[in-house]
Amino acid sequence: MTLENLFQLKVTVEVRARFYAFYLYYGDDVLRRTPYSNDSSYKFPLDKPGTYRVKWYAKSASGETTSGLSERIRFDGFRDTPSSAKQTDYAIAGVSRTSGFVAHVFAVRNTVQCFADPTGEHVGSSFFDLPVVAVQDIPADVTLIGHETYEADFSGLHPLTLANGAVDILSKELHRFGVMDLYRISRSAYLEGFTDGAYYIQTFIFNKYNCRVPFLARIGEGTRLGIGGIGTVIHPDSIIGRDCVIAQNVTLGGRVRGNGTPVIGDNVFIAPGAKCFGGKIGSNVVVGANSVVLDEIPDNCVVAGVPARIISRDIERYSDYTARPKR
Repeated sequence: MTLENLFQLKVTVEVRARFYAFYLYYGDDVLRRTPYSNDSSYKFPLDKPGTYRVKWYAKSASGETTSGLSERIRFDGFRDTPSSAKQTDYAIAGVSRTSGFVAHVFAVRNTVQCFADPTGEHVGSSFFDLPVVAVQDIPADVTLIGHETYEADFSGLHPLTLANGAVDILSKELHRFGVMDLYRISRSAYLEGFTDGAYYIQTFIFNKYNCRVPFLARIGEGTRLGIGGIGTVIHPDSIIGRDCVIAQNVTLGGRVRGNGTPVIGDNVFIAPGAKCFGGKIGSNVVVGANSVVLDEIPDNCVVAGVPARIISRDIERYSDYTARPKR
């Protein structure tokens, strides 16, 4: 895999086969995919800075399929393009729970230098390991952002609000993230005590991606949602392991007087339309499309049907579904 012409990611499969298909990943999210064709090479133009990789599929004339996953490659964008330039240094107006949440979000991909206290009450102290400065001591080379209630206290403030649907500097920042990145920001915000901010991001996820990924759910590293998680609903009490793939229109819920909310192991693939209503699902499991899981599912098997039943224990045949992505 090579980066040509600064922004074209070219991948060539050396395995001899009849047909080939390619999936482009941005971070852990599938960004683009190609249908099968007889061309063993494909070139993806890259639009935004970030980390990319490609998963390829090679299908023989007999129908046997092999696959592979490339190493990650970093694309830095075009430095001389004005539209791609971004301000990386911020100061946050105020010392409050909302101000702490704003810093929490912007620090993910930027540098937050300080908080500015218009009251002077907290000047000289620290807030979430950042210095609190007076209004006159705000560095000249930073962008000052903060809740709209601080507009009267600061000139040059870039105001924001936690009202979903507003178009402001906070909503524009959140639009830079994929669905699972947003979940993890909301989860960490909740654990820091920024509950209102966590709810704000949870609703933002619903509005942008048409799915419910609550910050109360515990979701392991590497787990991702197919096609941005369209139509996916996850119960707040769900516990989901590492490196799982949850496709679109999946429901992870519970049953009244049933087996509780879902507990899902590692390396689990849940196909489109599946419903999991309580019960533990083991590791290395494939849940077939439109299946309804009502009972506990052991490790290393494939289930399908309504209600779901084990249809295979030869999990090696389905290794492409449950394989852990290279890090």
